[in-house]
Amino acid sequence: MLELNRFDAWMQAAGQSVGTRGLRKNFAQRFMRHTDPLTCTMTDVAMFMANDGWKPNTRAAARASLKSLFEWMILEGLRPDSPMTGIKPVRVNLGVPHPCPEDGFLRALKVADERTRLAVMLAGFAGLRRAEIAGMHGSMIGPSELRVTGKGSKQRVIPVHPDLEPLLAPYRGKDLYLFPHGDGHLTPTTIGRLVRAVLPEGFSTHSLRHRFATQVHANSHDLRAVQTLLGHASLGTTQIYVNVSNDQLTSAVNSLSGVGVEVSSI
Repeated sequence: MLELNRFDAWMQAAGQSVGTRGLRKNFAQRFMRHTDPLTCTMTDVAMFMANDGWKPNTRAAARASLKSLFEWMILEGLRPDSPMTGIKPVRVNLGVPHPCPEDGFLRALKVADERTRLAVMLAGFAGLRRAEIAGMHGSMIGPSELRVTGKGSKQRVIPVHPDLEPLLAPYRGKDLYLFPHGDGHLTPTTIGRLVRAVLPEGFSTHSLRHRFATQVHANSHDLRAVQTLLGHASLGTTQIYVNVSNDQLTSAVNSLSGVGVEVSSI
């Protein structure tokens, strides 16, 4: 069995986030339950990825994880080559916005305990990912903003919403995690489970991130601002998060200038 803690350390040294590292290790462990990574072939990898129950996004995540694993193994001298060479990229669906409905968000705030309510608020009013929520520390809370380190160790600044301010004030500048556990903090998986338990069925922490993006865009009409707040490298990714209502589409069409004449007379 490979020492995946060494693989994890290699990814951490490259600046990969806790969430990404956990995902990579998870797929590596699942692959290693049935196949020896030291001797496996391209066909072994293909059979693992040909899981009928997987959606394209899951298959793409598996491919990226194993590609990273075998890259590390080559650098460690554990393999002379990678079996991923012949595994083609997975065509992934772009996806559609899936914001949590407002009544579901408000109900979650009412039924959640204090800890879970804070997690819901950080997702819904700051657009944080569950890994970013899990690792939120008092040192990241400024006078009026959150300083967040997201995927790829990219840092961004998010203004604190007035409704979120009183919940964050007790932690501001203090050397402690907002969601402590032992010597560290809760895992992203635990945060996701807590939040999902108070949301309507079919919605998650990420749905609250979509809710944040949709509402910011509806109020500001500034997709670039939404991109910056979410920490996306591409506007194309941000567009997947922003839901446009039928009323907004109708308003956009009705905003066109009329021709000022009877159509029948043209």
